[in-house]
Amino acid sequence: MRAWAHEWLERRGIGESTRRSYERFIRNHLVPRLGRKMLAGLARRDFEEFAKDLHASGAGLAVSTVNDRMVMVAAMLEAAVVDKRIPDSPRAASGYPGRPRARWTRTRFPRCARSI
Repeated sequence: MRAWAHEWLERRGIGESTRRSYERFIRNHLVPRLGRKMLAGLARRDFEEFAKDLHASGAGLAVSTVNDRMVMVAAMLEAAVVDKRIPDSPRAASGYPGRPRARWTRTRFPRCARSI
């Protein structure tokens, strides 16, 4: 997975700031958790546990950032399917849509909402 993540990132036409952000996520979160797995050996459960752990721990990331990075990982896996490196995406098989973003509501943040 580590080699594919780096190859995938090199092929993206993205801005330098986004590239650095993705590189940090790959280095700090994806590689330590999934980097030793063979791309073809990555199972649905691996993807689900990775997503669940990121959401549960927060990993020092905002919920919206975790959601954005899971979209990035899903795109990485879909590209592997298109390139015929894997037959199916473990993300697609998981049915994991990502965690909904928190909404700023009175019931969720009552003190905050009253002062606005």
